[in-house]
Amino acid sequence: MKSLPKLLDRIVILLILFAFAGFAAICLLRDNSSFTDKQALPLQENWTNITSGDTISLPASLSLTKNVPLTLQFTLPENSPYPYTELYFSPYYYDLEVHLDDQPLLKEKFEPAYFSHTNGARQVFITLPNGWQGKELSMVITPQVQISSFKLAAPMLCFEAQIMEETYQLSMPSLVATNIIILFGVCLLVLYFVVRKNDHLDLGLLSLALFSLLCGIYLSTQLSWNKLIITNSTLLYIVEFTSHLLLPLPLLLLLENALTGLGRKIISCCLGLTLLHTIIQVLLFLVTDLELREMLLAAHLQLLLLSAIAAPMIVFGKFKQPGQRMQICISLVPIVLFSGIDVLVHYFVEISLPSLFLQIGFSVFIVLQAFFLIRVYLKSWEVEQRSKAYETLAYTDLLTGLKNRNAYESDAEHLDVMLKRNLRYNISCIAVDADNLKRTNDQEGHAAGDLLLQTIAEVLKKAFPKNLGIYRIGGDEFTILVTYRSKTELRLVLEEVVKNLAAHRFENHATFSFSYGISDSTEFRTLAALTAQADAEMYDMKKHHRQEAGLID
Repeated sequence: MKSLPKLLDRIVILLILFAFAGFAAICLLRDNSSFTDKQALPLQENWTNITSGDTISLPASLSLTKNVPLTLQFTLPENSPYPYTELYFSPYYYDLEVHLDDQPLLKEKFEPAYFSHTNGARQVFITLPNGWQGKELSMVITPQVQISSFKLAAPMLCFEAQIMEETYQLSMPSLVATNIIILFGVCLLVLYFVVRKNDHLDLGLLSLALFSLLCGIYLSTQLSWNKLIITNSTLLYIVEFTSHLLLPLPLLLLLENALTGLGRKIISCCLGLTLLHTIIQVLLFLVTDLELREMLLAAHLQLLLLSAIAAPMIVFGKFKQPGQRMQICISLVPIVLFSGIDVLVHYFVEISLPSLFLQIGFSVFIVLQAFFLIRVYLKSWEVEQRSKAYETLAYTDLLTGLKNRNAYESDAEHLDVMLKRNLRYNISCIAVDADNLKRTNDQEGHAAGDLLLQTIAEVLKKAFPKNLGIYRIGGDEFTILVTYRSKTELRLVLEEVVKNLAAHRFENHATFSFSYGISDSTEFRTLAALTAQADAEMYDMKKHHRQEAGLID
């Protein structure tokens, strides 16, 4: 076992490289990539803003006002390489109206549901009428939330089946990664309830399980494929922002579990404030016209504040275990770095990359934390196994493999409690003694005496397979504890034991004698009294055997 942590140390670099390689592939083939189907025609150039008269190109980031409509017009091509049948739109928190000349194709006005006034980001296909070529396409967008910069994507002339297929193919790497993260979280949660023993390790396991589940749920709401197959985009919107608000909680719980002293208290306060912030945002969402999307800036500022508070705690705080500071730093760096990139892209870059870098940061964090957790559990298991080995040595008679006097005294405390609490609980105590062990040692040597003791132990184990304990108290004295057996039945078993032992032949064919005594808890309610009574009866039998042998008068 000592080599396992070292082996994990050697392969951690390979694990990290594997993780980065996998997520690089996701970056290249993720769902927010542009469509490559040559049969889809993006309508990008020469859109006219009816309000201002300006000509714009899509995709573009526009400054729009909540509930104030914007009308854009576009002249469809008179000649197209394919007989397109659908128009594809990706509305982003706005109501959408589409007209072809004077013919309305779509009027999508969101009806409030689930306490929300927006249906979030979604995918929409509109069937084109015959003879659409060369006509004037107009779309009216009415923002449902106040966003400083609306990212407006270009509609596409397309075939719905092909767009669905390509969206699925582009989403597949992210879909697989997200499902793996969710499954990993479920497995960790089950593992937590199955193996929880150590508070420190178990809280780390629970934190990683909760983070994996929340991370997987949040990332699944970003997938274009989900937005195509889940028609209730409002529910998807609520799940997206609720999981986003809750994501810092397991990270703070992980950090709180690792710290001690003042650092732990400060992180506990941050944990409470984060939970309070989440509750306030949800209440504002439920009882006012504010949408979760409109409060995103507050969520980002809260994350910035948490990072500013947690950083000195990680650098200067006291940790429970050596090496935890480095583990926390290594694990949190990807999340802080990549989430920071995503926030900068969101506010300052004219492209739409929903959670691209955050997905990488989350996944690398989970891989690293899983590695560290496995390593800590292996060390804990090694210590536990070593402790059990020492305990076995302390409570086992090495010659016979039976329990020793230490084990007897330890078990006695538990059994005395059982006897006092339950008057119907019955224990029989048997005291056993090999009468001629000293003579065997003197005549044949200690090897023969050891063989005699081992033989007695094996015969006793076979005679009493169901027992509370068979103990070698010392020398040639044994004690057996059994439950719910009458003295008559026990005497019959012991007589059979004597016959079996007498059948064994030693080098000098020494006559074998065997003494025993039996006591019952119907008469005595403490193990000490039971043992004393059994010993007294055993010594009477031993005295009788010696008189028969002429050793005493």
